Amino acid sequence: RVLVIDEAHELDDALVSATQRSISITSINKIIYAIDTALKSICGKQINSAEMILKTEKVFTELFEPLFKDEKRDETSLAIIDTSFYERIYNTLYREIYTELLDMMVKYKKAVDDKVWSLLKHHHDISHEVFFIVRKYAQFLKISDRDADENENEASKLIANLNKIERKVENIFNILSDVKSNKGYDYAVFVRMNKTKTGKYNYHLEVKPVFVNIEYLTKVFKSTILTSATLEHDLIKLTTGITGEFNSLPPVFDYSRVKMLVKDVNPQPKHQNKEKIAQEVERWKQSLLESLDELKRKHGRVLALLTAYDQMAIIKTIADDDFVFQC
Repeated sequence: RVLVIDEAHELDDALVSATQRSISITSINKIIYAIDTALKSICGKQINSAEMILKTEKVFTELFEPLFKDEKRDETSLAIIDTSFYERIYNTLYREIYTELLDMMVKYKKAVDDKVWSLLKHHHDISHEVFFIVRKYAQFLKISDRDADENENEASKLIANLNKIERKVENIFNILSDVKSNKGYDYAVFVRMNKTKTGKYNYHLEVKPVFVNIEYLTKVFKSTILTSATLEHDLIKLTTGITGEFNSLPPVFDYSRVKMLVKDVNPQPKHQNKEKIAQEVERWKQSLLESLDELKRKHGRVLALLTAYDQMAIIKTIADDDFVFQC
């Protein structure tokens, strides 16, 4: 097997994006709400979710709001370079947030265990057609030789939802552990702030590895090929750990003859107003068609390389027999 990575100059950024983790007021409160909703559905009991949600907002705000109070700062994202602050982040969020979530999970797991047992205990053929893989908090149901019945399906859904929420809680612990153990060069720690629709501020704690070494991955394959027009050998070695033979091919395109046609229009506007977004998108569509028409008039025949199917759809609206499309 051969691993081929195209556009490999973006590999280090892609690896960091894929391995970064974050928690925020919103993400934690969604977990609290999910546990509360699940408990209510399973056994009619509820946790004091409103109180816990307010506590999450209070803890995050008291911990991170002072970082953005400096009048000289107008950033919405700040890098935390004071390693002494890492311990404070860990201790505060672990004690005030994570331990509370663990208590909730204990109640949630107990409710799922009881409900699953009540759904399955009356199966007369359970020893023959249903078998269990015992886990630390519940039993994962697997059906053999037949379709699951209604009770078995419900049990499976309960356990699947529990698994999903538990992974999210575990992610919080992993993030906090990364922050606590960080020496300043393993991970980059950021705090990001954004204003919500309600006018409140949501604070995000983000942990990104400085470098992601995937040299081990290349050993799984017979050969690994990285291709890019702008790949730097030393940089890719530093950021990913990948080493090997480096070949630089001369360009076959005369870039000195390139002429650029630039239009002042944004295909992905970020206005709050939906009407303005629609107007800007319409301007972009018209600009695309005008650009193609201009190129055809000047050069007669044009080869257009499109980067998205929606661009092709727009051009097809004016296509005649002279147009040839290939995906």
